[in-house]
Amino acid sequence: MDQLVDDFAARRPSGLEQVYALWSSLFFSVARHSISDSARAEDCVHDALVRVWRSPNRFAGDRQMLKAYLIACVRNESFAMLRREGRRDARERKAARLAP
Repeated sequence: MDQLVDDFAARRPSGLEQVYALWSSLFFSVARHSISDSARAEDCVHDALVRVWRSPNRFAGDRQMLKAYLIACVRNESFAMLRREGRRDARERKAARLAP
């Protein structure tokens, strides 16, 4: 197994740093495809990587599999972010209608 994957799977900080250095622009592009705001897309990438980092033993594979896995995580996080924002907006609209 390659060192990057070993470091990432072992949750060594160097693994996360390498992943970010190699693929952050790709991850940002994936998030930006769904999320129109650049700052929110950056938050999405951050949140996805933190979520994966906090869940050890969820990945076992090689470098290309890690890349694909993380792309899927960023994509899923972007959809989750949009759903959360949609629910929040709906609650705010409902509250505004109910306000005297």
